[in-house]
Amino acid sequence: GAVLTMTANGTYTFTATVAGTYTYTVPVCAPGQTTNCPTTTIVFTVPVNTLINDTATAYVNIPKTGNVSTNDIVPAGTTYGSPVADPTNPAAGSGGASSGAVLTMTANGTYTFTATVAGTYTYTIPVCAPGQTTNCPTTTIVFKVPVNTLINDTATAYVNIPKTGNVSTNDIVPACTTYGSPVADPTNPAAGSGGASSVAVLTMTANGTYTFTATVAGTYIYTIPVCAPGQSIYCPTSIIVFTVIDTTSKPVIPPLVTKVLDVTKVAGSAILNLDGTFDLTFTIKAYNLTKNFIDSVLLKDDLTKVFDNTTGIKVVSITSSGGLIKNSNYDGISNTDLLTIASSLDSSKVDSVLLRINIPSTISGNFQNTVIGSVPTSNGILTVVSTDPTRILSVSDTVRKPTLFVIPKIPLNIPEGFSPNNDGIDDTWIIRRPIGTKVSVWVINRWGNEVYKNMNYNNDWRGKGIGNILGEDLPEGTYYYIVHGTDLNGKLQKLAGSLTIKR
Repeated sequence: GAVLTMTANGTYTFTATVAGTYTYTVPVCAPGQTTNCPTTTIVFTVPVNTLINDTATAYVNIPKTGNVSTNDIVPAGTTYGSPVADPTNPAAGSGGASSGAVLTMTANGTYTFTATVAGTYTYTIPVCAPGQTTNCPTTTIVFKVPVNTLINDTATAYVNIPKTGNVSTNDIVPACTTYGSPVADPTNPAAGSGGASSVAVLTMTANGTYTFTATVAGTYIYTIPVCAPGQSIYCPTSIIVFTVIDTTSKPVIPPLVTKVLDVTKVAGSAILNLDGTFDLTFTIKAYNLTKNFIDSVLLKDDLTKVFDNTTGIKVVSITSSGGLIKNSNYDGISNTDLLTIASSLDSSKVDSVLLRINIPSTISGNFQNTVIGSVPTSNGILTVVSTDPTRILSVSDTVRKPTLFVIPKIPLNIPEGFSPNNDGIDDTWIIRRPIGTKVSVWVINRWGNEVYKNMNYNNDWRGKGIGNILGEDLPEGTYYYIVHGTDLNGKLQKLAGSLTIKR
């Protein structure tokens, strides 16, 4: 386990490859003496050098401090060298590996880490014994910086009626994130000479729940700081917009561009599915503004005028009420009639159509849409363009308003673990991704051994190993992954982190 070389004048060189205690007896001969020389003893103690890898959680733009030596067993005088970033670390813009973060390390193992981009960062650190400068053993530290995705909110309120809700419901934020005091937009309605929003009060709790009360109808916009744990400055922000309707005055009804028929269309929220697509629900209402029966009512909704590319858009369901009869062949593209020609409206009747469509994850952004209604009259076919009643704030507003809706863009989303115990809940590792994204995965255990690999992953891994553990259930515990996602445009996204298997 060691080599000791000795010169005649007593100088020596000792090299050990194994920790422990080494004892040597050295003969010391007087001039001319070659036998029965007296001896001296030298004992070398080589301490155990045990390095344990580290993990830590940090948050965007918040320095994280710590010490990687705390759980190591090393001899006194050991020094920790400059960390080397893993090439899979997140990068900002066109920068190199880890340009999204900075890790500074002192010789005694203390560090400061600051990230500007969410993701998983891995660093290798040389650990040199006293006097050692080359071939030093290494330890690893992995920082996980959670994604902080904030989605703006909208809500409808009524004058003098408190409106409650929670802005955190559709956000993806780290645990213990706090929502700060809302800041009113200067364009908000104001009473008399008061400042912005002096006619409304919005109170916000740290967990995102709120109570909003307004005394004047209008649109109110607030900006809310959203701070990660420990963060107090430079927090990202979310926006909430309240549309306040005054029900104490004359009811607001859709503008009457005709005294025969009116049509309204209101959009519901976009609901995210597990496969990365969104479901959108629209409520379309047809108003008979006469005392007479109307037959041959038609409603046309052309999705090709809404989306530049309609590939992948599907009609999930269409239902109708009253005398309105749905067109089962409606697809919004080649067949744009929501109703059949046999549809009708009774005297002063309001009937509706509920339309639900599925949007692929390749489509995102802000969109607007209208429905064209038509009925026969004695003067010919009368047509009317739908309006969105939620955007009308007064009876004097006679401008037709198209229906506005938003489809958010979703990133590659990787869960922190799963439980392949065949109970029907989280039995496979589900990586949520936009449609058409090809995903490659590598999973390793804490000793760096590859336990799973799939170059075209389809969310079907049930925690079974490969290689020398082929087909066997991997034990519970923490593993590490590298995920590459390539979208339809060939853009590559690299993510790495840890996942927990729990059975």
